[in-house]
Amino acid sequence: MRRNVVLALALVVLAPALACTPGCGRRSPDTSGPEYAPIVPGYALAGVDMETPFREVRQRMGEPDEHYYQSGYIHAFYGRLKERASLDDPEAWHFVLTFLDDGDRELGDDDAVGQVEAGAPYHGTTVNGNGLESTPQDFVNELGEYDGASRAEYGDATYVTYTFARRGFGLVAREEEGGQRIVTLIVTPHGGLKPAREKGKEYEEAVGDIFRDTGNEPILAGASCAGIDIGDNFLWVKDLYGLPNLSGSLGEGLCYASYTGGTGGWKLNIYLEDTDGDRAPGDFDPVISIGVRAPYAGRTPKGTGIGSRQTDVTKEFGPPEFEEKRNIGSDTINIWQYQTKGIVFAVNAATGEVVEIDVNRI
Repeated sequence: MRRNVVLALALVVLAPALACTPGCGRRSPDTSGPEYAPIVPGYALAGVDMETPFREVRQRMGEPDEHYYQSGYIHAFYGRLKERASLDDPEAWHFVLTFLDDGDRELGDDDAVGQVEAGAPYHGTTVNGNGLESTPQDFVNELGEYDGASRAEYGDATYVTYTFARRGFGLVAREEEGGQRIVTLIVTPHGGLKPAREKGKEYEEAVGDIFRDTGNEPILAGASCAGIDIGDNFLWVKDLYGLPNLSGSLGEGLCYASYTGGTGGWKLNIYLEDTDGDRAPGDFDPVISIGVRAPYAGRTPKGTGIGSRQTDVTKEFGPPEFEEKRNIGSDTINIWQYQTKGIVFAVNAATGEVVEIDVNRI
């Protein structure tokens, strides 16, 4: 989806009148600028579309006041709102654009927009009329429950960032007496800011110990496992693990990528939304499920992992919300599902040990 928003001021020609009616001579407020452009989660904010090259942004918004490169991204700042404020002040800038660097670490014509942030004064709203004057709950009512929230201190203030990654939206709210005040609106592609990619990077098929760098990452129900967050794009998975040993389509808009390390059964299995419809994992297909088996050593906050007893599972998560029995080879496996928590355990019926854990999108 592309929305072309004209940011140049329109030339208004007033015809002479013999008599002046009430209000004659007053100029209507200009609503053609980026401050009034609509909020379109996943697609556009402040009149800037996702993936717009910088050469087009420059025509609309000019050169940024400040910019810097970091870890594959270029952050560009427009409209300083506080004199001598630092770049990371949540309320210091009118617009902040994050570009995916093309590999030269410089802000150039072909660097593409990956995220747009807007702060006051910004009057744009969603189709439901929500904007800076709304509350976080207003956006929850419109977009559904947020995927995550994080709290951070800056100066003498506390800020909470709410992410709706699947919808391509986020916001930052300042905690104040009596509630929270939204100070920043954020739009990204569906699934969140695309992972940075170094120019010309090549990927090889996974071999050997695939958990070399991620084997102890925590297992967080409904959120993350093996260094991968629900909603991450497949490009990030490839950056961690390389190319899968097996991959394909599951139909119904889903695909999978399995990692065996080159031998034996799978050890890491990823399910993704097939957003580009090519029936294979694409770089920007978002992760909806992460499955791990031995030798993965990461554990849940209370210590449940591969090899734990089924009593450990019930102590941490309670009885399963749904249970089924499957025969896999010569083993009988009990599948314990906690759908509202976003986690599934496969327990060997004979030994009572957890043999597989899946973290799922809730």
